[in-house]
Amino acid sequence: MNMLKRIISAMLLAALLAVPLVSCSSGGDTEDAATDTTSADTAEASDTEPEERQPYLPSEDYNGAKFHILSPTSTTALIYLFTEEENGDELNDAVYRRNLATEEYLGVDISWEAECQIAELAGIVSKTVQAGDDTYQMVLADSMRGNTQMVSEGLLYDIATIDSVDLSRSYWNATLLDALTIYGKVFFAKSAYTLPSVAVATFNKQMVADMGMDNPYDLVRSGKWVLDAFIGMVKDVGSDINGDGVMDVNDRYGMTCMMDYPLDCFIYSSGLTITKLNSEGRMELSIYSEKAIELYEKLYSLINESGSTFHWTWGDKDNAAKKVTMHSGRTLFELNRTDNLYTLRDCEVEYGIVPYPKHDENQENFSINDYSRLMCMPITVSDPEMAGKVFEMLGYYTEEYVYPAYYEGLMNNKVVRDDESIDMLGIIFDSVVCDGGMSYFGLNAGGMQSIMYYVSTKLSKGDKDFASFYASVESKAAGEIDSFYDSIK
Repeated sequence: MNMLKRIISAMLLAALLAVPLVSCSSGGDTEDAATDTTSADTAEASDTEPEERQPYLPSEDYNGAKFHILSPTSTTALIYLFTEEENGDELNDAVYRRNLATEEYLGVDISWEAECQIAELAGIVSKTVQAGDDTYQMVLADSMRGNTQMVSEGLLYDIATIDSVDLSRSYWNATLLDALTIYGKVFFAKSAYTLPSVAVATFNKQMVADMGMDNPYDLVRSGKWVLDAFIGMVKDVGSDINGDGVMDVNDRYGMTCMMDYPLDCFIYSSGLTITKLNSEGRMELSIYSEKAIELYEKLYSLINESGSTFHWTWGDKDNAAKKVTMHSGRTLFELNRTDNLYTLRDCEVEYGIVPYPKHDENQENFSINDYSRLMCMPITVSDPEMAGKVFEMLGYYTEEYVYPAYYEGLMNNKVVRDDESIDMLGIIFDSVVCDGGMSYFGLNAGGMQSIMYYVSTKLSKGDKDFASFYASVESKAAGEIDSFYDSIK
């Protein structure tokens, strides 16, 4: 993520330098002062300009060897991964150049298929491996489904054993590697190639101003952007604006979102995780605590008692008539995800972007989970060293081409409307955490899935008792973790 931070800093600096220099003094030669300042800045920039980056791997010619990628279908995720040609769109063309540069540097032919459903992916990999076929050199696994099966069945390479892969490079996600390592083996990795997909809160800037509320940007910077502050703002906004006595899709709300992962992300933003690694390096349940109980109670009051929130189901996520989004101008906050922000390009409401709030001021850092794809390699790959080099170069060239285009595209397409939002995205991407409980068990039917989605599931049912719920599934969930480890000893 180091390159990502540098790009964000460069964009903020560019925005700052675009502002005309104005002297605040009452006298003196303002033209000379401006010239002197500019010269100093130029000299400083020259002194600190980084050397041109070069790949650590030497260029190779594999004579057009195939490198075929398997991915589940996804409208949003695939935008950042695959394209057949340039079309003038900044991000699309950067993705194309990234893939082409990798092909030319290594003399390989990159192709892909992205037609299966998430639930089908592990089964496809299993059949391929059982047949001994070298069909796929990379699999882009879902962040929550099918991953225990692929590891338990011995379908994947330990990426850390491939000499051409250097997991210490800047484009590899070290946090994820630590969390997902199993008995010292790295079956899943994540690099710059799979851009982060994390939850964010968009807010209506005009509504904040009209209601005399604290600016969320200022709250973030001052360390006061916490759950209580967020809830207080949300509760102040709900109103039956058409006066029909019914709070429905036509009214005004403090917070709107899908009744699904956007609410479950409060687990991670509060500094909690479903599992943690114990002293033996094994995952164990970690969610149950006084903080988790307090979090659920506060969210229950907000969602089920305040009358200031509105939600829709997963089935209605594409049904505009069932949603109250930022486009409507009738919500203060909409909970969204970074890979969905492009849907706001034509939004007429002036909005900002902030991270989810911390639990309280005692929490040191912001925190959020990541839903982007996991990279893995089937065990039947005949030339893992070649495949490993492609893994590496896709990450390297993503930093070179795709990261800059990603942010420039956000700005140029008016997805990001102000410099503060760019700053906030830097904070958000720097706050990503990884939870093995999510990545290995999140959508595996059973106790672990129940815990992963306990916030949205229990809130939708109006169930206020988190402690009893957890007691009813704890043993089952712990058994699922133990069974997973037993299967790979």
